[in-house]
Amino acid sequence: MNINRMFLFLLMLLSASCWSVSESEKQVRAMFVYNFANFVEWPKKAFSKPSSPLQVCLLGDVPFRNYLSPMSGTIIGERELRVVTTNSEKDFKGQCHILFVGDDKKVNMKNLYRSKKYFYILSVSEQKGFIESGGIVNIIDQSNNISFDIDMDNARKRGLFISSDLLSLARNIKRLNQ
Repeated sequence: MNINRMFLFLLMLLSASCWSVSESEKQVRAMFVYNFANFVEWPKKAFSKPSSPLQVCLLGDVPFRNYLSPMSGTIIGERELRVVTTNSEKDFKGQCHILFVGDDKKVNMKNLYRSKKYFYILSVSEQKGFIESGGIVNIIDQSNNISFDIDMDNARKRGLFISSDLLSLARNIKRLNQ
């Protein structure tokens, strides 16, 4: 684990409540999604070839898109991060590793997170009831303090390993038999 990444992530969490509301909240959400990529492990078979990028897919109207897109091209582990945005789920062609669905597309995605075609995908949202519907990470905004919940069982079912460093920062962790 790179100590600089951990420090950056902690600093981001601690300072989130100190920033102004609108644009800075978008920046914090973008940094959350970016840093999730640093603390989740995907099996080799989640990638079509050893040089395949780690792809973050933003579906629909994602308010923090402009803050996350410039991170495309950075290196996460040994893979290049690629941020892809679209309004159609068909454009991803099974290449997503992190999926964030904008508010305008959530109505159409009721069974998305339980579908087998979304195996090896870290699903992230800000939607109430998201984890209960099969999602893995839910970003929560409570009293101008942004945090997140994680469902470990959903992650395990999707073939993902979440670092204990990330788990230690979560507001709530749902585990099997809870």
